[in-house]
Amino acid sequence: MSRRGMLTAACGCCLAALGAAACSTNAQDSQVVTQASGSDRERKSSARGERRDGSGLPDLHHVALIVADRDRSLAKLQDGFGFGRSHVFDAQFPKARVSSGVTGFNLRIGFTWMGNTLLELLQPVDDRSPHATFLKERGEGMHHLGFLVRSIERELDAMAATRGGQRPPLLVDAMTADGVSWCYVEGEYANGAVIELIERSPESEKFFKQIYQATGGRMPD
Repeated sequence: MSRRGMLTAACGCCLAALGAAACSTNAQDSQVVTQASGSDRERKSSARGERRDGSGLPDLHHVALIVADRDRSLAKLQDGFGFGRSHVFDAQFPKARVSSGVTGFNLRIGFTWMGNTLLELLQPVDDRSPHATFLKERGEGMHHLGFLVRSIERELDAMAATRGGQRPPLLVDAMTADGVSWCYVEGEYANGAVIELIERSPESEKFFKQIYQATGGRMPD
């Protein structure tokens, strides 16, 4: 799959998804994902990005919306926009580190396939997460753009190379108990859009494989 411009390609999907943010649902079987310390992540040092020239991010993996009710929102998307099957689960992240100083939060999560990328719906179930803060202050809406990368550390180094050696601030730094490493880069770095980096690994591919099987989607190359 060719490497396209990061935010230019993403914005079209975001605007279409954003119009569907005030939504409703139909859910399937749920499962629980737990979270271990992000400090356990293997630290790698490189200033190369995902593209052949060493810059940039890969193709968009998913667009994420913050919603007040995951199931109602999914149902509205399916009825109003013709999106297909969904995959839902409740997630606990007890050791996720938030820039506010909070550690740990819980979410209700749903995925559906939009035909060319995944749409993720995130419903906060406590007041500890940045998702809850977003919902309280802004209401429902587009929250982040998600990318699968070979190395989070390498991507952060590549971003630092454009900032005089300073890495962008992280809104969340985390790793699941199953070994899926992920983080949110603060929205100020991308003109208000939070960027999620998910490390591509056997663990993350296994995790998303079940999502693609349930929704009819496909993993980016």
